[in-house]
Amino acid sequence: MRSQAFQGWLNGVWARVVLAVGLLCLAAIGGARISLGELLVMLPIAFAQQWINYLYYRRNGVFLDDFVFFVDLVLLAWVLRLAGGSESPLVFIVYIWLYSAILAGNDRGVRRWEVVPYLGAMAVLGVVGYGHPGYFPYLLAHAVGLTMFALNTRGLHAERYIGERDPLTGALNRRSGLTRLDEWIRGNKPFVLAFVDLKNFKTINDTYGHTVGDEVLKGVADRLKAAVRREDLVLRYGGDEFVVASASPDLLERLMEAFDDPFQTSVGPVEVQGDVGCVQPRRGESLEALLVKSDAAMYRMKYTGNLDIRGENVN
Repeated sequence: MRSQAFQGWLNGVWARVVLAVGLLCLAAIGGARISLGELLVMLPIAFAQQWINYLYYRRNGVFLDDFVFFVDLVLLAWVLRLAGGSESPLVFIVYIWLYSAILAGNDRGVRRWEVVPYLGAMAVLGVVGYGHPGYFPYLLAHAVGLTMFALNTRGLHAERYIGERDPLTGALNRRSGLTRLDEWIRGNKPFVLAFVDLKNFKTINDTYGHTVGDEVLKGVADRLKAAVRREDLVLRYGGDEFVVASASPDLLERLMEAFDDPFQTSVGPVEVQGDVGCVQPRRGESLEALLVKSDAAMYRMKYTGNLDIRGENVN
C-alpha cells in the first residue's frame, strides 16, 4: 500500500505527463503558440522538479513547499501564456492547482498555505492576461471567482478538520493521528514519540464525576499541544491515553512540565499527574512496533522512575 506522500508525488508525475501530451496535442492542432525548442525547455524543468521532490523532499513527506510552489507557478503561467493567455480554455487549471496546493498545506498543518496559494493563483492569472483586451474586467471576474472558491474550500476544509479531531479534546483522533504518524515513519522523518497515560484518572471520575473528568482531559490535551510546535502531532489514543510526536529532543521534559500545575475545573483546581514514555524510531521499524515500544517505556517510567528518550533507566 502506497503512502499518501508517495501517492502525492506520483500524482505530480502523472500531471506532468498529461501536461506534455496536452501541449503536444495543442501544438499539433494549432491551439498553442509553442515551438519544439520551448517544449524541450519546459518539460525537462517540469519533470526535474518532481525528481528533486522524490530525492529530497520525500524525507519529510513535503511535496509542495516554497520551492515547488514557486516552480509550479512559473510552469503554470508559462503553459497558459503559450496556450492563449487570458483566452485560453486551460485557465481552469489554475483552480485545480489552487485546490491541490491548499489541500497539501492542510495535510501538513501549515496555515500560511490558506492565503499564499490564492495570492499565487491571482498572480498567475494577472500575468497570463496582461496585454489582452478587457484586462481589468478579466481580473475582476477572477477575483470574484477566487473569493467564491475560497469560501467553498474553507467550508470543506472545516468539515475535514472536524472529522480528524477528537470531539472532546480537539486533539487528532486515533485514526487520523496514526495515519499521519505512519507518514512520518515511511518518510524517515526524525522524531521522538511519547506515550502519555494519566495517573489514577478513574479516581478523578469517581470523586468529581465524568463532567470534571472530561474537563481534565481537555485541559491535558491543551497543555500537550502547547508543549509542542503546530506541525507536531498530538492525538488522543483512547480513554486517558495520548500520543505525542515531535522532533524536539527535549520532548520528555516538555511533556512532564505540562503536569506541574493543577488543572482548573468547574469544581476548582485538580491535581493530575502523567506517566510519559519516550522512544525514538529505528529505520524500518513499523508503526505498531513503535507504539508497543513507547507503551512499554511508559510502563517502565511508571514503575521505575525517569527514563531518557531511548526508554532506558537514567537512575
